[in-house]
Amino acid sequence: MSDEESYRKLFVAESVENHENIVNNILVLEEGSDDAAIDEIFRSAHTLKGMSASMGYMEMERLCHKMEDVFHSIRSGAIEISPELTDLLLACTDRIEEMIDDIEGGGDSSGIESEDLISKLKEIEAAANGEAKPESKPAEKAPEPAAAQPVAEETPTVADASAGTEEVAAEPSTVESSSAESTADAAKPASIPGTQQYKITARVADECTMKDVRAMIVLQNLEDVGTIISSKPTAQELDEGIFESVLEVTIESDSGEDALKSAASLTDIAEVTVEPIGAGNSTSPIYTIKLKIASDCSMKDVRAMLVLQNLETCGSILSSNPNREQIDNGEITDTLEIVISSDKNEEELRKASSISDITEVVISASGSASAAVPAP
Repeated sequence: MSDEESYRKLFVAESVENHENIVNNILVLEEGSDDAAIDEIFRSAHTLKGMSASMGYMEMERLCHKMEDVFHSIRSGAIEISPELTDLLLACTDRIEEMIDDIEGGGDSSGIESEDLISKLKEIEAAANGEAKPESKPAEKAPEPAAAQPVAEETPTVADASAGTEEVAAEPSTVESSSAESTADAAKPASIPGTQQYKITARVADECTMKDVRAMIVLQNLEDVGTIISSKPTAQELDEGIFESVLEVTIESDSGEDALKSAASLTDIAEVTVEPIGAGNSTSPIYTIKLKIASDCSMKDVRAMLVLQNLETCGSILSSNPNREQIDNGEITDTLEIVISSDKNEEELRKASSISDITEVVISASGSASAAVPAP
């Protein structure tokens, strides 16, 4: 069986499960509004949208996306459940079932149009928002599908732009220890105000035959409910099939533990744990690390990103100033301050921080600062 056929088979199995979940919970809504059922439908529609987009099944993605929008409005109270709405939603699930059958048979769902249903869903949204009835328009032909393989979206980073240059390649061994962290992970901010940081561990069932694909879908789902700071294995490693059975993700999100656990709970995921991390939750010592970057360094942003990557292997980064997003945008001078929860000692943290062009490292723990030490 080719990789494409394997991904298609897995997509169909996952889609059937989510489709059944939507149908069953719509039937619950026929008896009256139910918050748990609404949340389940929203989650499954969201998952179907993401999976179909990643596989290139864009007609299915369009319909699932609009269903997700409607359920977002239902959750917020803007749209009320009615018999007419549940009938329309069941018609949508019938169309999705046709698309799944087409994909299972080797198609891409593009021959099964859904513009009629999407237009009706848009009308319901417009009525709820007090807007004029949207004009119907011919369905646009869905674009040709991309390669049938789910791949987590990656954001180019400063490290990407400089990969392969002599200066980056010349880093000491401490930089090499960070190679497990992908450059996509490096683009994520280390701390976002108003959010909570979590460590999520997902274990894939032993009997699962495509563990890497399951882990990739978990990673994709989590990207939709928060900002992924790091993962082990990384998205790139998962795409290369480098995976055994456990995925560890550090994420910042305002969605809450239940939403994160739901996003990671798929078929063949045997166990999911979600642990809040931060100064108030961590049992590890909290350190503040202040670094100075050489004034004549021409790539301060790259140096700062490499330090963050190294320190991620030592513990959980709680915040950085500037944060990753600012660093990736080149918004850094010659100082970097990092707060980390770690079981490593100060010497180990100093070693991880001391790369080329870092001229000074100051580490403080439990309120007492050590002396400024020039980087070796």
